[in-house]
Amino acid sequence: MSRTFRQPNIDEVLPFASSPFSAWDPAAIDAEETGKLPPQRPGPEASRAGWRDVRAKGATNARRVWYDAKGKETATTYKVGWERDVLDLESRLHETMYEVAGGRHSFVDGEPATVLDLGTGTGLWPISAALQWRRARIIGADLVPCQIDVQALAAAETRARTSMSSEAGGLGVWASVAARVSFQQFDFLEGLPYDSGVFDMVHIRFVGLGVPETHWPELLDEAVRVLRPGGALEIVEVSCEPSPSAPASVVNSFASQLLSDFVPQNPVLALQMHLPATAALSQSSTKPLFQTTWSGTGTDYFSVAPFGGPRGPAPPAIADVAPVWVRSSLSYRGTGLCALRDSGTGLRAVNELAACDPQRWGAVPRTDGEEEPRTPDAGGRISLAAWAAVKM
Repeated sequence: MSRTFRQPNIDEVLPFASSPFSAWDPAAIDAEETGKLPPQRPGPEASRAGWRDVRAKGATNARRVWYDAKGKETATTYKVGWERDVLDLESRLHETMYEVAGGRHSFVDGEPATVLDLGTGTGLWPISAALQWRRARIIGADLVPCQIDVQALAAAETRARTSMSSEAGGLGVWASVAARVSFQQFDFLEGLPYDSGVFDMVHIRFVGLGVPETHWPELLDEAVRVLRPGGALEIVEVSCEPSPSAPASVVNSFASQLLSDFVPQNPVLALQMHLPATAALSQSSTKPLFQTTWSGTGTDYFSVAPFGGPRGPAPPAIADVAPVWVRSSLSYRGTGLCALRDSGTGLRAVNELAACDPQRWGAVPRTDGEEEPRTPDAGGRISLAAWAAVKM
């Protein structure tokens, strides 16, 4: 049975958040609209740290980049930007995976006491996990500080509770989350700054486009190192392959961009190879808990649902992974499709993308003499897999 995605009511999910993009500093959003500089973080060089919109040479759109206190752009191999449509997709994927896992935020049984979430993004997963696991202490790690401000949520909750005629007793929900969830900024490809055996669980989800295939063994070894014996390493990954309807220039540009850093389009295959070879993991637990593949044209998808459910099309959020991530990757970088924009081939590719699906790829005016695009397929092959490997 197919399902239609309904935009979540953000006031119900995060009652004190102003928008689905509350991961961004509200002051920075106001500054973007008014043109005034936002207040910066404290420190001797704080005025140089913050988000900036940078347009690469030949790029069609600006990319959002984090500059550190030294005024340097954060170096990363991650191929997807931090634009609002990307963050919106992250929230939709979070909701979809909740349904896939059977109304849970994890495939791991039990309640871990200490958890590390690598590539946490906006922080939706650690916040949701903290709401589910009321005693767990969770660290979310990412390269850039784009996380939801849980301290602001807790402060808003405290003000609401104290504004009543009599102050409510006990610790509020968001105060409890803020006390147990923290975010740290570092590149996990360069090692994890923690002692060995300190976490009950390490969670990694949808970081594939930021991990070169040659780095997966080191990343997995480090994740296992910080796990205690009996701890769980949960990994969820999805493939990102352009639709068959995408022009060859788009397919080739995206493939070339990934190849430049040896990043695989389908990290599921890389993990199937590297996980069983990771020392100290129980071999019986290195097989996927589930692995689902959708493929076909039009509405002719085929799939066996993870837990034996009915056949059907890919969930909308999963189907949008390739369009959103490929667009983000190519649209603001001065390579591939964008670098060819001034040539006939590049311009034709841009026009074909827009004509195939204007809502996903962005409307671009067609030029005289351009050929009509071929009818797009509904999507290409999509692989989704999850593991919950156990450290011996």
